[in-house]
Amino acid sequence: MEMVQRIKVTRKQFMLLGDSVIHEPTGSWLVAYSKMPDPCRTSIYRDVLLNGVDYSPDEIMDIGSQLLRERLFKQVAVKVRAV
Repeated sequence: MEMVQRIKVTRKQFMLLGDSVIHEPTGSWLVAYSKMPDPCRTSIYRDVLLNGVDYSPDEIMDIGSQLLRERLFKQVAVKVRAV
């Protein structure tokens, strides 16, 4: 019987690239329209990885969505400081 190890999803596992975030361990991604807080397209990996590691798709979605929302606040803060 194969052992599955559930790993907690953390913010450090994500890479923010403009209007998208990627969960690096799984390759899952979320994309939002520019200036919109919520994802418009997603691809969430829902299977156990070949090495037996499992990440919660719900946690990936929750943290990825949160990072997308926060990117807007950072963009607004930079624009305010530049004025």
